[in-house]
Amino acid sequence: MCQLRVGRVRHFSLANVNNEEFKIKNVKLMIEDANSLEMRGLLRRSMTVWQSIAIDTTADDEERNLAWQKIVQITSLQSQKIRQESECIKRASNKMNNVDTDRQQVITYLKKGLSPKEIKTLTYRSDAFIYGCKKYL
Repeated sequence: MCQLRVGRVRHFSLANVNNEEFKIKNVKLMIEDANSLEMRGLLRRSMTVWQSIAIDTTADDEERNLAWQKIVQITSLQSQKIRQESECIKRASNKMNNVDTDRQQVITYLKKGLSPKEIKTLTYRSDAFIYGCKKYL
């Protein structure tokens, strides 16, 4: 039986390891995998591994509690990500409505001496829009 993990292959032989040791190692490998997936930003995959650990009967109570804590943490991270994406979509739809106010805002920032990159981070407008506002100075 082979288990593929982050660029290397680990081989397990059930003949050499008794069943209890294999289950303990399997849970620990699952925890490692879940942590590595989470570190790489693969939250949904990490969530499924943590869910498997949480319902695994061979896992200790500590491991199950850790899994449930991680599930709650990942769920909150995912909800934050969804909220940020929806705010970005709202901002994009408001850009068309707020062209004149944004132009005035960019002009005041330019008069204050801010660079186009700084203005871009403040207003979420493109470089072309900012440089186009320079002609109104």
